Parts: sequence; structure tokens; C-alpha cells
Amino acid sequence: MIRNVGSNMRRPGEVPAGALTVTLRDAAAISGLSTATLRRRAREGALETRRIGGRRLIVVASLRRLLGIGEAAERA
Repeated sequence: MIRNVGSNMRRPGEVPAGALTVTLRDAAAISGLSTATLRRRAREGALETRRIGGRRLIVVASLRRLLGIGEAAERA
């Protein structure tokens, strides 16, 4: 069987350009933090999430703030 290898294929942990949210698994791969740590930080309010359908997604801007990267870190 030949799989469709289109331009929408990406590696795990790679944030698509312009993505507003990522899965918990991708957030863990990107950050190097465990999924348990990310869940805990979300419960504590340090990480913003959204429930869409039955999935809990991590807001990319919030993940960047948590990691100290992006616009917020550049201004500091």
C-alpha cells in the first residue's frame, strides 16, 4: 500500500507554521517536558488549554510563555 505523502506531513513535535494549538503529545515533544508536567501546569493555570471536541489542546502562545521563548521573552 502506498501512503499519501503530501505537503501536510510533519514530524511529531513540529509545530506547523501559524498553528494556534498543539496536542499534549506534541507540546511534550516540543518542550521536553513530560505530559504529566504539562497537565499539572495546565491545572495550576500556568498553561492555557482549549477543549475542542473531545480533545484537550495546548495554546502555542501559552506554551511559549511557559518556556520563556517568543515575543514575551524577547521584551524582557
